Amino acid sequence: MLKCKDGSFKWFEEKVRKLKDSSGKLIGSFGSLRNMTPEKNAITALKETEKSYKDMLDFSPVGMLLIQGRKIVYANNELVKILNSASVADIVGKNVFRFFGREQVDQLNQDYAILSGRKGKPVDFDYNIYDVKRSRVHITGSAIPIQFQGVPSVQIICRNVALSERSNLIRRSILHILESSDKITELNEFFKKIHSVVKNLMPADNFYIALADKQNELLNFPYIVDKYEDNNPVGIQQKTLTSLVFRSEKRCL
Repeated sequence: MLKCKDGSFKWFEEKVRKLKDSSGKLIGSFGSLRNMTPEKNAITALKETEKSYKDMLDFSPVGMLLIQGRKIVYANNELVKILNSASVADIVGKNVFRFFGREQVDQLNQDYAILSGRKGKPVDFDYNIYDVKRSRVHITGSAIPIQFQGVPSVQIICRNVALSERSNLIRRSILHILESSDKITELNEFFKKIHSVVKNLMPADNFYIALADKQNELLNFPYIVDKYEDNNPVGIQQKTLTSLVFRSEKRCL
C-alpha cells in the first residue's frame, strides 16, 4: 500500500523476478506493479454489503434459518426466541428434524421432495414443532430452495403463530386505550377502562396503578381493585414488590 500526494492510499501488487547469468550469479532483477485499488475497494464494499445483509437477517422480526441437507447452518435471533433457545449456537449445526415429532418425518420428507423440484419457487407450510425444551410451538411460513456458497440449500422464513396473535392483541389493546383517552374526561373512569383492557390480556381481577412521589419517597395509588389491600401510600424504600419494580425499573413478569 502506497500513500499518494493527496493523502489517499492505493494498493499495488508487486511481482519481482531475479536475473542470473549463465553461472547462476545474480546480476539484477525485473518486476511489475499492478494497481489493485479498484479490486480492494470492490472487495471492501462487498464485505460491507454482506455485513449489512447479515445484520438485516440477524435482527429480522421473523424467524429465518438456512438448511443444507438436514443440517441447520444459519439461524437468526428471532428463531432463537421461537425455539425458546439460549443462543444461536444451540441451533446451528443441529439436525432440523430434531425439532419435529417422529410422526411428522414422513410428511417432512414428502415436503422436502416437493421443495427440491420447485426450482426456486417457495412452498408455504404450517407445522407444530418442538422447541429446545420440547414444548409445542405452532409456526407458519415459507421455504425456498437456493444455492448458498455453491451448495444446494433451503431458506426458511417462519413466525410463531401464538406470539404473532399475542402481539396483534397487545397492539389493539394499546390503540383502544389511546382512543379512550380522547373520549373519557374523568380520570377514574379512564383507569377503569385501562383495567378492563388489561383483563382481556391476562388475569387481572386484582389491579392497581401506582404513581411515584419522589419528593416524599412515596407510591400513591389513584386506582386500586384488590380483595385484601387498600390504597394507602407505600414508601418507595419499603420491601414491597411495587417498590422493588420502581427502584429497579425492571418488570417482574
